[in-house]
Amino acid sequence: MKVATALTQVLCLGTVWALKGKFSFYNAGLDIGTIQAKSRSYVYIGANSLINGEDGTPEVGQNVSFTGTRLLDTWIATDVDLLG
Repeated sequence: MKVATALTQVLCLGTVWALKGKFSFYNAGLDIGTIQAKSRSYVYIGANSLINGEDGTPEVGQNVSFTGTRLLDTWIATDVDLLG
């Protein structure tokens, strides 16, 4: 979490975007995932996890509303919300 926060502070030079897409969760110690946007995938590292409210496990393939900072193909998540 501290590393993700540090990366957010370091890589905040991009533009803040909002998009909706398909999220696939990959747990590697940090919150690392893939946002499927149109025909391109963006990798992000962020402080927010997409978790199941009942048992705290990641949900795979969730539709999300994603806001973050993009630097090249890396998204730094500032807000990730589950959609219905």
